[in-house]
Amino acid sequence: MKSLYKSSCRIAACLVVLLAQSRAAQAASYILPSSAYRTGLNGAEYQTNVRLLNQGASAVTVTATFYDQVTSTAFPASPFQIAARSQVAFDNILQSLFGKTLSQGAYGPIRFDTTGSILVAANVNNVNACGAGAVSGQWLPGIAASQALSTGVIGQLAVSSSTLSGYRTNLVFMNPGSAAATATVKVRLGGGSLLSTGTIGPLAANGFSQVALDSAAAFPGVAGTTDTNLWLEFTSNQPVLAYATMINNASGDPFAVVASGDNPFAGSYSGSYAGYENGTWTGSVSSDGTMTVSVISPSVGAFSGSGTMSPSGDSLVATSGRAGGVDFTITWTGKFVQQGGGATGSGTWMSTSGASGTWSGARL
Repeated sequence: MKSLYKSSCRIAACLVVLLAQSRAAQAASYILPSSAYRTGLNGAEYQTNVRLLNQGASAVTVTATFYDQVTSTAFPASPFQIAARSQVAFDNILQSLFGKTLSQGAYGPIRFDTTGSILVAANVNNVNACGAGAVSGQWLPGIAASQALSTGVIGQLAVSSSTLSGYRTNLVFMNPGSAAATATVKVRLGGGSLLSTGTIGPLAANGFSQVALDSAAAFPGVAGTTDTNLWLEFTSNQPVLAYATMINNASGDPFAVVASGDNPFAGSYSGSYAGYENGTWTGSVSSDGTMTVSVISPSVGAFSGSGTMSPSGDSLVATSGRAGGVDFTITWTGKFVQQGGGATGSGTWMSTSGASGTWSGARL
């Protein structure tokens, strides 16, 4: 039987490319979907405090850009470093890092482009709650741009027909990509019945939109409803970041719920492959569309890899292993379809050796 890998010289060349790609992949981009330094009703003053943590063993360089929704202008800050195993703090970041003033009323997302992985966390506060200098606010995470969603859900929403009791909800959608994004949003009752459908966008590159859930223009039929058991699902033509802020109408206390992935093909899978050789595989698909696969080959044993499963069922996975002292990669492409409560798929595989064949499988 022919091997699943190329000659050692060809593989060595591939490894040089892969090593370069690995180093480049260490760079990352994180989005804080919303920030503010502006006044509000009843004497409110909103500020955003940000903490950036470098968990790594070497320093990283961060370039931050604020996308001001008042002026539709991008404001890059001077790059700064975060030492290994250290944190950098920016209280009222729109003032301290970007030089904004309260009178400018700035608000919008912030992108942090980095040379290594970091954690981004923020709290968005009203520092003059009740007009008496009290502080109230909500925690908001920075999200890797790679985790933007084409389909997603927000699992808890609330509205009230009274401005004095219950909750109101603001939805925020942000486009971290370079192409315009438009999201179709369906608001549902707890039991799944459709309450309203609306459209958010088009959002320009790095664009942002905040919409009241009970806006008659955005979501007809929601205004006048009192319910703390609503949820929404959305699809977008480009990946977006989304979250909801629910605010208690009596106390003004807010809390945030970040969107989760909603891939209809999520679950565990198993199947087989044939062609140049015959074997079996198992896999899983997460709600964000990440697909992991483990393969059992009669010639080289077990190897694994990961890839993506789109909401429409298109799959692309690269698995890699080592045999005879040489690394190899196999690319698996195909299509899954839903059938009742299950899902089945089939496609082709191709090894870096030139070996190829077909595969099939189903959700367990």
